Amino acid sequence: MAVKSVTRFGIQRKIVANMTTESWQNIPHVSYQYEPDVTKFVEEFKKFTAEHQGDSGARITFNAVLLKAIAEAIEADPVINAHMHFEKGLVRGKVTVFDNIDISVPWLLPSGEMMTITMKDMGNRSLGNIADYTAEMAKKVTSDPDVLNRVLGDGKTVGQILSEQLSYGQDNYANPYSALYDLNVFLPLMHALIIIAAVGALMNVIPYFWYDFNERKQKSVIRVLKVRALFEDYGNGITNDAQLVEGIDLIRDAREMANKQPKVLDKKSYKSIKDKALKKAAKKAYQDDVNYNEEIEISKFVCAELDKFSTDVFKYQYNTQKAVYDAGLNGLKLMNVDEINAEMANARAMPKTTKEEKEIRKFAIEFARNKKSAAKALKKFFANEELVQPNFSELEKIFDVEDACDEKLKALYLELRDAKRAKDSAKAKSIKADIKSYEAKKSEAKKASKAEMDKHAYFARAAKPYLDAEKLVKQEENYKHFDEIAELYEEAKARNEKAMAEAEAKALKEKAEADAYAAQLKAEKAAKKAAKKK
Repeated sequence: MAVKSVTRFGIQRKIVANMTTESWQNIPHVSYQYEPDVTKFVEEFKKFTAEHQGDSGARITFNAVLLKAIAEAIEADPVINAHMHFEKGLVRGKVTVFDNIDISVPWLLPSGEMMTITMKDMGNRSLGNIADYTAEMAKKVTSDPDVLNRVLGDGKTVGQILSEQLSYGQDNYANPYSALYDLNVFLPLMHALIIIAAVGALMNVIPYFWYDFNERKQKSVIRVLKVRALFEDYGNGITNDAQLVEGIDLIRDAREMANKQPKVLDKKSYKSIKDKALKKAAKKAYQDDVNYNEEIEISKFVCAELDKFSTDVFKYQYNTQKAVYDAGLNGLKLMNVDEINAEMANARAMPKTTKEEKEIRKFAIEFARNKKSAAKALKKFFANEELVQPNFSELEKIFDVEDACDEKLKALYLELRDAKRAKDSAKAKSIKADIKSYEAKKSEAKKASKAEMDKHAYFARAAKPYLDAEKLVKQEENYKHFDEIAELYEEAKARNEKAMAEAEAKALKEKAEADAYAAQLKAEKAAKKAAKKK
C-alpha cells in the first residue's frame, strides 16, 4: 500500500501528553454512541437506486452506498487511514498514513459463517464502480478456487461449508449451525449470556459511582484548555487569527455570563400542559433556561481560571515554585534530603479546616514528594554531571537511521524473494549478507535510541520540580497579556473572516465543478445508452 506520510513520536510526545493530562485529573474515559434517524435517507436511497445502477449494470446496494460514504469520509480526514506502531519498551512509535483506501468488510456466507473481504482502493472508485466491484466480489466468494479452499475457524474450507449447506437443511442437526434451534441448547446458552452481559454492564457502570465528570464539567475544562492554549501560544509567538478570535470571544462571553442571574427552573411549567404544541414550546423554553444556567456555571469556571493567580491557593503555589524556578535547573542539586523530609513533615502538619487550606496542604505535600523523588534521581543519574535537558534533535537523527534501515530492509527482502524465485543463489547470498548488515545497523540504532530515551526519562524525573515551576511561572506571566492580545482582536477577526469567506468560495467552486463533471458523465452515459438502443 502506498504511504502518504510517516509521523514519529517519542518521549517528548509522551511528556506533552502527560502535561495535558494534568488538566484532566479524575476524568473517566467516555464513549459516545449516536443513532441518527435515516428514514429520509432510506427513502432517497430507494429513489436513487430505482433510477441508477452500476457502471456494468449491477444493482447499487445499501452497502455500496455506505462504502462510498466511508471512503469519502476518510478522504476528508486522511489521518484516519493510518497504522500506529508503538514500542512500549522504548516509549516511542510512528503513525503511518496510507494513500490507498482499503476497507475490510465482514462477509456473511450462506452457511452463516463470516469471512473478511478486503475491498481495494475504495477512494478512487465511483459509486457505480463500487456496486460492480461488490457484485464481482460476491461472485468470487462463491466461485473462486482460492476462496473456496480457504480454511475457516472450524477446520472446514469455504467450499465444504457451501456444499454442506446445499445438502443439509436448518432443521437437520447434522448441520452444526442448527444446534441453536434446539431449546435444550439454546435456553441454557441464553441464560449464561444474559448473566455475562449483566455482569459486564455492571462493570461498565461502576466507575461512574466515583466520577462526577458530567457534560457541563467537560465543556468547562475544554474551554479552559482553549484559554490556556491562547495565552501559551501568544507567549511563544505562534498564535493564529482563528485561535485569537475564538479565545477572546470565549473570554469576553465568560466575563459577561458569569455575572448573570440563573433562571428559576420548574419542570411543572410544562408537565401540566395538555396541549401538545404548547407543551412542546414550554418544554423548549425550560431547556433553554437549563442551557442558560449551564452557560453561567461554565463561564464562572473559565473566570476562576483567569483569576486564579489572585487566590490564596495559587499565590502560595506561585511563591513556592517561583523560588525553585529562580534557582534554575542546577539549583535542584543543592536540595538536601533531610530538609525535604522536614518540609514534608511541615506540609502534613498544615491546617486543613477550609477548602483552601486543604488545597494548599495537598499541594505542599505533593511538591515535597516530587522534590524527594527528584533528589533520588539526581543522586543516581546526575551525581557527577551538570543537569542539562537533552536535545530532541539527537533522537530524531537516530530515528532517521532506523527508518532508513527499515526501508532498505523492506526492499532487500523483496529482492531476496525475486532472487529465490529466479533460483539465483549467488544473488540471494549477496542480498542475505546485505540484510545481515542492515539488521546489525538497525540493532545498533535501537540501542542508541534506547540510551537517548533513557537520558530524557532520567532528566524528566530529576527536573520535575523545576519543570512544574517553570510551567506555572510562565503561565502566570502569560495571563498578564490579555490586553495586548485583545488589541489584536479586530484586525485578526477581519483577516479570519476574509480567509473563511475565501475558503467557502473555493469549496463552492469545487462543488460546482464536481457537480458539472458528474452531470457531464451522466449525459455521456445516457447518450451511449441511447445510441445502443438505436
